[in-house]
Amino acid sequence: VGKTRQSRARLDGKGRTEFKSILVPVDFSDTSIRALDYAVALAAKSGAKLRLIHILEFPAVFNSTAQPSYAAWDRGAQQSATDRLAELLGKKVDRSIKASSEVHIGRAYKTICEVAKDRKVDLIIMGTHGFTGLKHLFLGSTAERVIRHAPCSVMAIRTQKSRTSKLGVSPKRILVPTDFSKPAEEALKTAVALARQYQARIHLLYVIPIHYAVGDYDMMDLAVLAAEQKEEGQKMLGAMSRKLSAQDIAVDTEIRHGRPAVEINEAASALDAGLIVISTHGYTGWQRAVLGSTAEEVVRHSLSPVLIVRKK
Repeated sequence: VGKTRQSRARLDGKGRTEFKSILVPVDFSDTSIRALDYAVALAAKSGAKLRLIHILEFPAVFNSTAQPSYAAWDRGAQQSATDRLAELLGKKVDRSIKASSEVHIGRAYKTICEVAKDRKVDLIIMGTHGFTGLKHLFLGSTAERVIRHAPCSVMAIRTQKSRTSKLGVSPKRILVPTDFSKPAEEALKTAVALARQYQARIHLLYVIPIHYAVGDYDMMDLAVLAAEQKEEGQKMLGAMSRKLSAQDIAVDTEIRHGRPAVEINEAASALDAGLIVISTHGYTGWQRAVLGSTAEEVVRHSLSPVLIVRKK
């Protein structure tokens, strides 16, 4: 089920990112509306096409004669969602932006990822409630599951106590954590494109994780190890900074010690970052269970929008 509105805008092609197609899951909550606002602003700036989707999850039971049949529910629910999406398009999306909407039935995170793959989407922008503690344990997070399985980059935006409302959707400071890996290099490329687009300053952050003396490392001087990592980090950050400066990108660098996700969010808070751009190694299954995911942990606690970069 879907409707499409064609763009009448003439775009000059300057300052574009690689995002040409943006998928926005909408459940009509305040969180998803905030994500849609962000997506609209980015699409207006980049010339990307917007695709809004709403996902209907199949009701648990249709086992009572007093209840409507599944077919009746299906028709009514799809039509209602289609109408509400069309209304949102009219209210929120300028006619200069190419946009469409569609309704699907299925499990939310799986359907989002399937649509992103089938439609060759470059970026998913979605809201997250940022559940932590017991709420996170029992309710989980659709956004985190999408981050884990999406075939493309994902931007997660919080609503409650978010910096988005204060800083708008034109970030002036972009925090880019790096561990100098290939995925981190790809995230930096995306951050540079966004910095050009928004005339923003990039803040490069390297976090030296806390080390514990176990196994073969129990005889190692951990203070010496941390000092060596800091020295090497300074060299690499310096080289990256000089390269960016030569491209007329405003850049700062910082080194912190501690748990990466905690330090990233604390740095974002101190910086008042309008956006965090981070890479993911895409761990799933046992690797994720053992190693965890810094990107997911950042999203869970961040008050700034977080762009998790994954190349197709």
